[in-house]
Amino acid sequence: MAKGTFRANMLLKLAVEKDQRTVPQFEVSGRIKYLFKTFFGKMMDVTKTNVIFTFIFALPLLFLCFIFPSLINNWTINNYNFIGNFGIGYPGVSDDLAVALADKYFYYRAYLFPCLAPSVILLFVGFAGLFHCARGLMWGEKVKPAKSFFNGIKKLWKPFLITGVIVAGILEGILYGCLWHIELMQLGQATVGGWFLFVFLLLVALIVVLLLIFLLPTFACYRFSYLKSLKNASILCLVMIPTTLFVAAFTIGVIMISSIGSVVGLVIMTMLVWVGFYFFAATWTNYAQYCFDGFIVPQSEGKTFVNAIKEKEEKPSKSKKKGGYVGAVSEKPASEQKNKNHNNNKNQNKHVKYKRKK
Repeated sequence: MAKGTFRANMLLKLAVEKDQRTVPQFEVSGRIKYLFKTFFGKMMDVTKTNVIFTFIFALPLLFLCFIFPSLINNWTINNYNFIGNFGIGYPGVSDDLAVALADKYFYYRAYLFPCLAPSVILLFVGFAGLFHCARGLMWGEKVKPAKSFFNGIKKLWKPFLITGVIVAGILEGILYGCLWHIELMQLGQATVGGWFLFVFLLLVALIVVLLLIFLLPTFACYRFSYLKSLKNASILCLVMIPTTLFVAAFTIGVIMISSIGSVVGLVIMTMLVWVGFYFFAATWTNYAQYCFDGFIVPQSEGKTFVNAIKEKEEKPSKSKKKGGYVGAVSEKPASEQKNKNHNNNKNQNKHVKYKRKK
């Protein structure tokens, strides 16, 4: 099956309905330019909304991701002695590095990871309001920071809460599995099976992010059931996989930069508190709305753009040989084809005479 035909068949399976916009649709030329122009043009409202979201829903997660790991490292360093029997005046036995690492990762398993799950769930409840504001911002609607934010939570908390619980469960499994492999790797005991598990868990994490890029804006822009929203997100992710990977890489890359050092992490955390969460929500929403406008909105208006794609792909290719097309075998007799061509020529002549008479 041709690539375009597969793509068209997938798009025909999208759930279709009218979106929730309250203003007339307008054509956007240059989505990236439009994102920055709209986002920074409403900087005051953006900052207010992001600060409300951060201080109510994101502070626990920020503490666990940016501050608590440093506290664990400090506890580990202060509780162990690694310079025993070093010169004069340093008697005693030095602690084993393996014991220190085991103690450090015990704190991760016993305290950090269990606290992450409720923090992620709380974050996703706040995403209901944040993505509601982001969809209005990208549609050109009038968005009041506090009112629109809490209206979004009131309307959309349920699908975002369900998604938060699912993502938190998947995240816990990924973190425990990856930490087990990292601990073995630092001790020089990594196995082939551990590497396979590590790569598999990273792929699962990537797939989750790819789906969320479409799923969360779908909740905000439409009123599909949860399963239909998940189905649409999966289809759009498959159809638009190259650009979706780019959006995911941008999001993950910015977060991963924070692991370079404490100063860089502090800068990233400050940006997230200021406008960062809203910017990611607006980026995902802007990209998702681009896909919605191209694939769902035309079908909701009764347009058959997907069928046009299929017809274009199924046409036989042109050739310089006589007959114009190669590979198109007619089942009709030659005499019937000749009469049909003759009638077509007559119709074209009539059309030309009509135009000239006019």
